Amino acid sequence: MRKISKTRIWLPILVLGMALAVAQPAHVAVAATGASFQVTFGTAPHWDGIPGTRVREIRTAERPDYDMFQYGGNYYAYNNNHWYSSRHSSGQFREIESRRVPGALSKVPSEHWHNYPSGWGDKNQHPGNSGQHH
Repeated sequence: MRKISKTRIWLPILVLGMALAVAQPAHVAVAATGASFQVTFGTAPHWDGIPGTRVREIRTAERPDYDMFQYGGNYYAYNNNHWYSSRHSSGQFREIESRRVPGALSKVPSEHWHNYPSGWGDKNQHPGNSGQHH
């Protein structure tokens, strides 16, 4: 009986696992610290402008299950009542304070959100109302 090497068994499994990981739609993996998360897309998403704003969003059919927008050269994600930002549409996003969120995002109509920030019902809670200009 011929002995099969471990490499011959595990290599195809590893390759299949990597192929499946790349083919997955956008998802979020929350880091243990809660201060950042990883955004990964199987293919580059298509971005559309939101009418009446200078904000862009991922096309509805491609949207992840959290909120993600592009504005002013940065990307912003809102997940579980936390804001995250990155200069890149995928990769590591870092948590930011809500007062650092550009006020332009508060102009995005609620129908473009999965989870519209509940505190935004109060005008004083909208980003950009903290005296800082973005």
